[in-house]
Amino acid sequence: MKLLCSTLALLFLAACSRPPTNVQSGAREQVLHLGNGAEPQSIDPHFATSVGAHNILSSLLEGLMEADPKTLKPIPGVAESWDISEDQRVYTFNFRENARWSNEDPVTAHDFEYSYRRMLNPDLAAQYGYMLHVFKNAQLYNEGRKCMGKGLWLLPKKGEPEKAHIAHPAEWMKLDAAGRVKALKSLRPDEESQDAICPFCKQKLQPMNWNDWDRAKVGVKAVDDRTLVLTLENPTPYFLELLNHYSFWPVNPATVEKFGA
Repeated sequence: MKLLCSTLALLFLAACSRPPTNVQSGAREQVLHLGNGAEPQSIDPHFATSVGAHNILSSLLEGLMEADPKTLKPIPGVAESWDISEDQRVYTFNFRENARWSNEDPVTAHDFEYSYRRMLNPDLAAQYGYMLHVFKNAQLYNEGRKCMGKGLWLLPKKGEPEKAHIAHPAEWMKLDAAGRVKALKSLRPDEESQDAICPFCKQKLQPMNWNDWDRAKVGVKAVDDRTLVLTLENPTPYFLELLNHYSFWPVNPATVEKFGA
């Protein structure tokens, strides 16, 4: 009988000495354990492309807007308030004064402008760069294209170049081949000079880089540390919801400049 009791006691002690589960240790140590599936390829919001990365990033970073956990409607994040223009194209965000990075630096509108500029930089080749094409002129900058000068040049086969002002270089870039032919015909009806634009205009299109941000007039502008103005290419009813995607989340400029990510 004593042997049986001793055996049962040993079994009881062995059961009690099992390592605690994640739930048990988490409750005791106040640590939240999350099962994330696969290892994320990056936790840089401008390189991340997976759900696993999003799960981690959402615990580390905050965008202009967040999603209400019950309704999923947009609620304030870094931005405590915002104004929308009458034409639904210009959004002005006012930042919380207490928004901070983990190193206690304030999160500023300039951080967001830097982040969006980085995300759209053609040299970065961010997979989700197209998400930011919602901003005015962002697609042209992201695809590395610009038009030199205020207009386009028509080059007749004989004589000097003749300046032809098309509404805006971006409008010309949007036209397909047929649309450009039509535009040229309206400017120069004589057939002799209609075809001469092609090689000359190609010379006027040059690659765009990081330093062309201001010249490209992308619709992202930090007015001051706590005011960010975003101008859209077109009215976008779901724009506030878009801002909760990690491609719109900021990076700390000083950290990126020092470590590269």
